[in-house]
Amino acid sequence: MRFGLAVYLVLLSIWVLLRQVWMARIVRGFRGDSDSHRMYLLSKSSNRIADVLSVLCLVGVVGGALLSGPDKQESSKEELS
Repeated sequence: MRFGLAVYLVLLSIWVLLRQVWMARIVRGFRGDSDSHRMYLLSKSSNRIADVLSVLCLVGVVGGALLSGPDKQESSKEELS
């Protein structure tokens, strides 16, 4: 019962926050087609070098996870027994 109430309260607080953000966007004029708002296209928050490095790190982490997958762990258990 308490877990259900906690989940309800979390979802309610998220809903209230999203509604406040939505209302603030309407007040500031961010409604309608996003193509008509050129301010989204003017921001250069992305750095190409940082993007490439982050993708390479992601590929390295995924590759490492695949190489040390469950097959390696099962074979090491068999060697110990």
